[in-house]
Amino acid sequence: MLLKIDSLWRWLGQNATQITTIYVILGLIAAATSVLIGVHDVQWDGKVLGTSIEGLNPGVIKQVGYVWAPNWGLAGFVLLPLAIFHVLSARAGVEPMIKELIARDMLQRTDGTLATESDVMAIWRRDSTFASFLAFAIFLFLIVFIMYGDYYQVVLAWTIDPNTLTNLFASEPDKFRLSHSSYEFDWSIAALFDATDVNADANTWFSLYVYLLIPSFGAGLILSVFIWFFSVAAFFSPNRLNKAGFIIVPSRKSSDPRSGFEAFEEVFDHLVWSGIFTALLALTMHLQNVFLRSPKHENIFQMVFGDAIESFNEAVSKGSIDKVLEILESIGSVLPTNTIGTNIQIFGSAIAMFLLVIIVLAVVWIMLRATGRKGRAHLLNQGDLTEAEREKIEGMDVWPLGWVSLNLLLILIFVIFMAMYFVNLLALLVVALLGYAAKVIFAFAKSSFASDADTKKRVQINGDPKPSDTKKDE
Repeated sequence: MLLKIDSLWRWLGQNATQITTIYVILGLIAAATSVLIGVHDVQWDGKVLGTSIEGLNPGVIKQVGYVWAPNWGLAGFVLLPLAIFHVLSARAGVEPMIKELIARDMLQRTDGTLATESDVMAIWRRDSTFASFLAFAIFLFLIVFIMYGDYYQVVLAWTIDPNTLTNLFASEPDKFRLSHSSYEFDWSIAALFDATDVNADANTWFSLYVYLLIPSFGAGLILSVFIWFFSVAAFFSPNRLNKAGFIIVPSRKSSDPRSGFEAFEEVFDHLVWSGIFTALLALTMHLQNVFLRSPKHENIFQMVFGDAIESFNEAVSKGSIDKVLEILESIGSVLPTNTIGTNIQIFGSAIAMFLLVIIVLAVVWIMLRATGRKGRAHLLNQGDLTEAEREKIEGMDVWPLGWVSLNLLLILIFVIFMAMYFVNLLALLVVALLGYAAKVIFAFAKSSFASDADTKKRVQINGDPKPSDTKKDE
């Protein structure tokens, strides 16, 4: 059974492109279906089955439609499929990577004898099989947890007994408010809103489909594979390799500054990209859940962007950094102070997903770095290195990615994390990026114009015929 589960995970990795394509199609089907049943664009005035939910500012009409929610509409066919593709591709690349390390003579025995592929892969398969079983068990747990803790409480509880819940909101308005920790008022229960005519059965079945597609199977798959990567970090740790009688040393033959550790690039590249898209997915979850409980914002774009762009331009024109910082709006200024209970929707799920991704990336990198440093020390202790080889090995770079530095990646992670606290930080970043892009385009256009003008001037000086002279000759 364990071998079959491990084979299933391996098969998923080998078919990452096909699985991603299926997810894109299913996500597009979800978006199209939301239009057909009328939950793509839902205007909510704060009333559910004739009961006004406390906490919404007077006159505020919230846009809570499916396609307006980035953690559903955008995530369904963009962020989630991209994260799935990269994490499964990373999973598929681990075994070929191990074989490449052996082929490069980088994965060696500590006693100096040659490491055979069969011996190394036998050890790896034992580690991988147990990790695959653990990941599969966590995958099943996440499905049950999300469907009960999220779908049942947020959607199905309303469908089963809506009157009881509305009576609770009506009888205890101080407790059951817009900012309640468990209940959400969005497209998933749009059939109960006074201002809509959505079919209740269609609404319920559509919600079930989407909750299974995105947070359950989709996010559950991503998080499970990330957890599986702890086994990769453990396998490449110096202690585990030493216990098995192996060591990874830099390659003398490699012309790359990474001295053979570029062999880790493909797997680490996919892992980092999946981490970025998963972090963005967590950010959209977080911001959407904050927006749903905001008493003053009518749509999520107003909350994230609002008048931040206009205020930013004004602050920059005055050259005041203090004014720019004052634009930032934290969660505390968006949510009311009487948010009840520990809010798993706002804080728990998204931040847990974000932290898990960061922890896995950090652990994999820390183990790889430690293994690289030990292998470098081992190789430098050998007396048969030439001076050029010794200098190259001493200055090698273990970081496997060439397209992004470690510092830049840390900055990106920090920005995403801060965007969870300052809900309009993204607006300032977008303005800054657009301003930089405009500056580059303007400089390029100016350079091209000056180059064309200079070319025409040289043509005139050299005595070449003008266009008007050419016409006269004709």
